Amino acid sequence: MATTSSSEYSEIFQAFKAICVPLVDLTDPGLQSTSRHRQARADHVNLLLKLLHLINSTDLTSLAALFDYVFYPISTIFRLSTAKPGSRESPLANERSLQLALQCLAGLLKADPAHLLHSRDGVLAMFNILLQFMSASSSGNVKSTVKAGPFWAESEEVRSAAIAAMYELFRACDAGLASVDPAFLTAPTPIPSSLGHSAVQTSLLGARSALASDPFSVPLGYCLSLLLAPLSQSGDREERIMCMRTLQMLLSFLTGCIPLERANLQASAATAVGTDHLHMAGVRAMQRFVPGMLSALFKVITADFKQGICSCTLGDRQCQRT
Repeated sequence: MATTSSSEYSEIFQAFKAICVPLVDLTDPGLQSTSRHRQARADHVNLLLKLLHLINSTDLTSLAALFDYVFYPISTIFRLSTAKPGSRESPLANERSLQLALQCLAGLLKADPAHLLHSRDGVLAMFNILLQFMSASSSGNVKSTVKAGPFWAESEEVRSAAIAAMYELFRACDAGLASVDPAFLTAPTPIPSSLGHSAVQTSLLGARSALASDPFSVPLGYCLSLLLAPLSQSGDREERIMCMRTLQMLLSFLTGCIPLERANLQASAATAVGTDHLHMAGVRAMQRFVPGMLSALFKVITADFKQGICSCTLGDRQCQRT
């Protein structure tokens, strides 16, 4: 893998600085009381488009090193978008800016940033942020029933971007555990890093343990329901595929099961550990959701029993039998 020289890294940093600094400046409260609202919003969207392009064209090593620097202006957009009901709405709080910010976050998470993953609380906070935006358009009458609902309450674009970012979050978490011995992967509680793996892996085991705990049962169940709901609905096919991929990665991370892409590499080691170790806290936490998950997935496999017809979608082809 090619390494980035100090001069190249400096050039990349300056490119990000040229975008991130104006993004932060635009969130200055003084700007929000001027007559430049429309221009500020247009500038904000243009800067986010440039930031997204730069993230997608930067090598992952540099992105990981600059994660905190680039994430800060993105986080201000999340903060503006989740203002308390009744407070004055920022002119920069709009669906397009939020969608782009979520897409930028997904791009950053592709770099498996250690600065985020080394913090158990950081992973859990990111989960809660994305879960909030995943609820967009989950109800068709949000704005009519909740007078002070968020501006993104019915945005399918925000929901899709949040789901994609959630996938990247758990993919990054899973990648962070890729080199851990299977005995550590399936442990019910975090293991001290002195036993052979890094602080990042220790924090990820802690995050997995927290997600599997009783206090997280409600948000975890809500996340599962938001991922399962679109699968049996007629809608964007790409979004349904992303929901399924995110569900698969979440379950893989939570239960400690070995994902398909690592199955061949670790099959022998997993056999040596034994299957009893795979049924730990994460698996027990999922037991309460199994009936609902099976029901939702069954609707995907057998889409319609009306008039004696059962149809199931297999890739791009649909087969029907009477």
